[in-house]
Amino acid sequence: MNDKKIKIISSLLLLVFLLSACQLHTEQETDFPPTEPINHSLDYHNIYHDYLEKIWSGSVETPQDSYSDYLLYDIDKDNIPELLVEYGTCEADRTLYVYTLDADANDHVLMLGNVPSGHITFYSWPNDNGLMTFFGQMGMESISKLSVSNKTLQIEDIYTSPDELFAYDSPTQFAEGTNPVTRYYQLSFLPLEDYSPNRQFLGGLGQTSPENQTIFNELLKGQRSFYAVSIFQGDNYFEGETTLTDFIQPHHIDPYTESSYEVAGTAYMDVNGDQNNEMILKLENSDQSISYLVLSIDQDQIYGYYMLYGDSYLIMDNGLFIDSCYPDEAYPWVSMLCYKGKDVYVYNMSPNTITNHQPLTYTMPSNS
Repeated sequence: MNDKKIKIISSLLLLVFLLSACQLHTEQETDFPPTEPINHSLDYHNIYHDYLEKIWSGSVETPQDSYSDYLLYDIDKDNIPELLVEYGTCEADRTLYVYTLDADANDHVLMLGNVPSGHITFYSWPNDNGLMTFFGQMGMESISKLSVSNKTLQIEDIYTSPDELFAYDSPTQFAEGTNPVTRYYQLSFLPLEDYSPNRQFLGGLGQTSPENQTIFNELLKGQRSFYAVSIFQGDNYFEGETTLTDFIQPHHIDPYTESSYEVAGTAYMDVNGDQNNEMILKLENSDQSISYLVLSIDQDQIYGYYMLYGDSYLIMDNGLFIDSCYPDEAYPWVSMLCYKGKDVYVYNMSPNTITNHQPLTYTMPSNS
C-alpha cells in the first residue's frame, strides 16, 4: 500500500513538473515580440500598384481628377511605406493625400488625411514618426512635420521664417540625416519593388568588354538600333526603337526641338552597379541646349535612357546626377538613375554620396 502511495505521489510530482515546464516554455515564447507587424501580411507592392493603376484609369473614386505624382515613405516607421499621392494641375495647387494599408478598407488602402503641397519638397525624418514638408516660395519658408497616429494624419508646424530670406535653410537643421523623398511621375512597378529608405548606390567605374565596346562603336555610327526611353517622361517625348542617326534629328525625340543634336562627348561609367560600363553621350544642339543619353546593354536588347534639357545637370564620376543650378547650396540635389528594361525613374540620394567626386570627363568619339 505504501509503495502504491509512493508511486502515485511520484507520478503526480512528475506531472506537475512537466506541466510547469510546458507553462514556462509557453511564457518564454510569448515574451518575444512578433517578428512582423500584423499589416505585413498585406503585400504593399501589389496593393499600391493596383490602386495606382485604378487612379490612372479612373476606375476608383479620387478626391480630385488631376493626378500629379506619387511618393513612398514609411512615416510611422513600421517597415511598410505609406503611399502619398499628389493631385493638382500645377505646382501651386497641389494637395497631398496619404494612404496606408488596411485589411478592412476598400482595396486594402485607407486614406489617412491630406495636406496642401504646393511649392513643397518632402524630406525624410529618420528614426521618428514623421515626414518633413519644406515649403519655399518667394523668399518665405515654413517647415511642418507629418506623422501617423490612430489611423489619422497629424500635422505639426515646426518653423516659419519671420522675414523674407535671401537663401533657404538646410533641412538638416530640423532633422539630422534627412534626405529628399523621391516623387514618381509615371506608373512603374520598379519603385515599388526597390523601395528602401536607406538605399545604397553601387555604381561607379566598371569595365567595358571588347564585345560591348564593339556594340557601342556600332551605336555611334548608327549601325545598331536601341530602345529609347525618356528619363523624365512627357506626353510628347519619343519612346521606341531608333538609331542614333535618327535620334539626333530635329523633332524626333522632342517635337519642340528645331535643330539637330551633335555628340559633344562620350564617357563610360557603371551607372546601375552591375560592374559593366554604360556609354554616356553628351548631346548639344545649335541652341547650346544639353541633353544626355545613357546607353545600356541588357543581354540581347540595348536601351537608351535620355534626359532632354539637362543643362542644369552634371553627371559625376561615380555615375550620380547632381542639379548644378545652385552649386553653392549647402544641400545640393543628388539623384540616381534606376532602370530595368523600359521602366526608368530617378531616385533622390543623400548629398554625402558625391563627397570627393568630380564631374564626369568626356572625350570626343573616335571616327574609326
